[in-house]
Formats: sequence, C-alpha cells, structure tokens
Amino acid sequence: MSESWSTLTTVEVLEEFTPQEAATLNNIQGATNTLANIITRVTDQVRDVYTSGGRPLEGVGIPDGVKSRAISIVRWRLLTSFPQMKHMQTEERKSAYDSAQDWLTKIANRDIIGSGSAVLVSTPERRASRERTDGLM
Repeated sequence: MSESWSTLTTVEVLEEFTPQEAATLNNIQGATNTLANIITRVTDQVRDVYTSGGRPLEGVGIPDGVKSRAISIVRWRLLTSFPQMKHMQTEERKSAYDSAQDWLTKIANRDIIGSGSAVLVSTPERRASRERTDGLM
C-alpha cells in the first residue's frame, strides 16, 4: 500500500507554534532562512533514513505520515539555533524531538515496518514445534 508524499513547508512548521512564538520567530533576523534550511536538511535526513531502511522513495518530499515527527525535529533544531528562543525550549518539545529521532533510527535499522500511523514493530522470529513453544504468546 503506497502512501502520499509531499513537501514539508514553513507554514506547517509555524502552525506548531503559538501566535506569540511565531511572531517572535518572524522578528528574529535570519530565522526565516534558517527555518527553510533546516526543513531541507530534515527532509534529506528522512529520505536518507528511508533509503537506509530499504524503503523506496515514492515521491518528492517526505511521507505524509512522517510529517509530525519531521516537524518535531525541525522545531527543536530551529529553537536551538537562536539564543532568543531558549525560553521556547520546553521539555515536551525536547521529548518530541528525541522520540522522532529514535523513530527514524528504528526505521533505518529496519526495526519498524510501515510508517506514519500504520507502524508495526517487527517481531522476533518464532520457533515453535510440538516440543518447543519459544516465541509463542
């Protein structure tokens, strides 16, 4: 089953900030260019992870089911790029970043089958016989 792929945009990332936070970002010189560059690097990272994990690249951008994780990574990298944004570096945002990075590592290592909301964690091989029940639940 193929999934939709699309380009991650600055609008999608900025929607994850409060209006006040977005205004702060827009007032920092260079933040807009930095955001666009981070989006490009994270898009490349996701695509590289998919390739490393033996998955086909089915379109431009990234799988739509991965966007929320990609946004978590972009958001954290943006917030840590400027000292003026230190007050926006919450534990929740750091945790979302760490979780997204961990998920990408699992994709690259082929520990996860599927993507987005249709993810299955791979299971160990089951070896069962009449005498052995290893791996059976």
